[in-house]
Amino acid sequence: MNVTIIPYKIISLFTSDNERKMHLNALFSTIIIIFTFNILRTLPHFCFFQMVFNIPCPGCGILTSVYSITKFEFVESFIYHPVGFILVIFYLSQIPLRLIALIEPIKLGNKIKNFLNIYSTCIITSLMLVWIIKLFGGIYGSVILS
Repeated sequence: MNVTIIPYKIISLFTSDNERKMHLNALFSTIIIIFTFNILRTLPHFCFFQMVFNIPCPGCGILTSVYSITKFEFVESFIYHPVGFILVIFYLSQIPLRLIALIEPIKLGNKIKNFLNIYSTCIITSLMLVWIIKLFGGIYGSVILS
C-alpha cells in the first residue's frame, strides 16, 4: 500500500519511469502528510463510521496517539492507540527508503516496495486486531490507566 496524494500528472513532470513515479509520489506525499500533521490535529473529531454504526472505527484515536508521541507522552500515546508507534516509524522510514529506491531503482526499488507493502499490511492488521480487542473487551467508552 502506497500513500500517495499527488496526482500522477504532476509526478509525470519529474520522471517518465513508472517505478520512480510511484516512489517519488510516496516520498512527496509522506513529506506533505508530516508537515500538515498539526493542521489535521486541530480539526474537530469527525468519524463517519462512528456516526453510522455508533462504535469507533479502527483508526479512532490514532491521530491523538501520534500527537502524544510528538510530545514524548508514550504511555498516553499507547492508551489512545497502540498502533501509533508503528505508524510513526512507518512514516519516518518512508523518507530514507524512498530516497534510496529513487537512487537505486533497479537494485533496491522492488525490495523496498515489497518491504513497505508488508509493513503497511502489518499496520492494517494491527489496526484491525486492536479494534477487535477494544470492541470485545469493552475498552471503548472508558480509559483505563493501570
